[in-house]
Amino acid sequence: MLLLNQHGVDIRNIQKNKAQEIQGAILPIADKYWIECPFKGAILAGEFTEPSLKQLEKCGFEVLYIHYKDFVAAFNTVGIDISFDEDTPESVLETKVHYVENLDKQTLNKVKNFILVKNNDKILEFTKKLEQKIQKTLEYIIISPLYGHDIKFNHIEEAKNFIRFYEKDLTPSNLQFKKFIIKIKYINNDNIEAAFSNTATALNFLDKILH
Repeated sequence: MLLLNQHGVDIRNIQKNKAQEIQGAILPIADKYWIECPFKGAILAGEFTEPSLKQLEKCGFEVLYIHYKDFVAAFNTVGIDISFDEDTPESVLETKVHYVENLDKQTLNKVKNFILVKNNDKILEFTKKLEQKIQKTLEYIIISPLYGHDIKFNHIEEAKNFIRFYEKDLTPSNLQFKKFIIKIKYINNDNIEAAFSNTATALNFLDKILH
């Protein structure tokens, strides 16, 4: 059974598209600043399907979702019915909007406080995760200088045999420096791993993230 609005559009698709829009707007920024282990969060209000919320969570978002029903209940406390569905006439919607837009500050605060109290646990959980994410307290740094020679194989079995019979306890001579492998862990369990082939870029990396 399709859930349609008054224009015949499947609302579930709209919700899915909104989730995709959020991903499209935030993920490129998060990828650009990956070195900071950025917090990816979305605060959603209204009606979203479970799959659309799960879609965001799978992409690493923390989601604070305040349901449409909570807004309806909040405005009911001040005598305004903001409920609507796909069959609600536009004139009725305009009247409801007019009532909301003309509420005084005290009444709006009452509505706001109802929503905050109703969703207090979810809000606290969301802000807790945000605070944990921005606490960039260093736990440790591991730096592994990597030396060796590249060995090329044309067949998978040759590569497997090289690993299988490699004498790990024997230190080869005339090794060449390849790269620094740097692993950083924060107390909030964020992890960063990067590899650098020269000293300057490795130092620049540490300066950027440990400012």
